Amino acid sequence: MEMHMDGFRFDLAPILTRACRSSALLCLWDSVHVYGNRLDGDLLTTGTPLSSPPVLDMISNDPLLQGMKLIAEAWDCGGLYQVGKFPHWGIWSEWNGKVGAYMAISKFSSLLL
Repeated sequence: MEMHMDGFRFDLAPILTRACRSSALLCLWDSVHVYGNRLDGDLLTTGTPLSSPPVLDMISNDPLLQGMKLIAEAWDCGGLYQVGKFPHWGIWSEWNGKVGAYMAISKFSSLLL
């Protein structure tokens, strides 16, 4: 039997859009590690959401993931809610709260049957 993957769903995906705090931990997806040079006036250590986050750019442009469905649960535990505003470059889809509630109800109701 051969099986294939259609794509990936990223729970709490906005965490991947946040600038990291490289002073606390080694950050592998800030501009220095991704692009190799420090930017003047760089604010990438604040935890604020980035409009073009490097880690999502890398995932979106990875040749191994080309043609895969990438689905973001567009909110995170820190309160960042990006439903309808998740940076997607025409590649990502969003999983919203209604879909999640429907899936939970469907799974629960199938257990009752």
